[in-house]
Amino acid sequence: LGQLGQLGQLSQRAGDPQQAHMPVICVGLHGADFPEQLAAASSLLSQRCPGTVMVVNDAELLGPAIGMYESINMVVGTGSNVVGQTSDHTMLRAGGYGFGWLLGDFGSAPSLARESVRELLLDATLHGEDAAARDALWPLLAERLDIRAITELPLAIGAHIGETEWGSLAPLVFAAVNNGSHVTQTTLNFAVDVLGGSVESLIKQGAVGNAVVAAGGVITHQPVMQQLLRERLAQVRTRPLTLHILDRPPIDGALALAAQKCLELAE
Repeated sequence: LGQLGQLGQLSQRAGDPQQAHMPVICVGLHGADFPEQLAAASSLLSQRCPGTVMVVNDAELLGPAIGMYESINMVVGTGSNVVGQTSDHTMLRAGGYGFGWLLGDFGSAPSLARESVRELLLDATLHGEDAAARDALWPLLAERLDIRAITELPLAIGAHIGETEWGSLAPLVFAAVNNGSHVTQTTLNFAVDVLGGSVESLIKQGAVGNAVVAAGGVITHQPVMQQLLRERLAQVRTRPLTLHILDRPPIDGALALAAQKCLELAE
């Protein structure tokens, strides 16, 4: 909110609002996951900026960016988030408990790495180190972390635990999937199932729209994940769903929402 306050001060210095057309400002705010947060941010900006202020969760920009104002929006990148809207424009969010990368964010880069390492260690526990070492993920991890035995993996991971470090291992997950890794395929299937389940949850809560619009570095750059998600969405029985991968900057959605609001105010 401090950063929003600075934005408001800059807006005030940019010109005399009484000498210009009153603007519509739309902000897609990362981390604003609850109505109270959106209201607080909107109130602060409204006090400092001229015109009409709209504050939405950043994921809500995805559908409008491609002209789909009724859509379920999904971010799968450094974190993961799935949001929708009711017919009266109330934001819905699957989960909404703020698990973050350490406990949740399934499908995100840190989560895929975290769950793959956990699955590899579980495989070693249940089937022996030799069996786990035959999985395609192990040699990639061993080279990256400079270790020689699976027993060294927990300590090597623990020494560098953090969102950025976990996320940097995500490319190894997809490389291992392409090399036939059972461990990473299991992890990826589970992540996609959680994302699909989140979409189903939003629909049950009253989310409108037949389109799922997805963006974020992981889903955008991994066709194998896109295909798995399409297959998972096809299992949703309540309505037919289509997956759209965002191919333009999300800020286009903020411009579209602001333009739509301008039309409403002009009526």
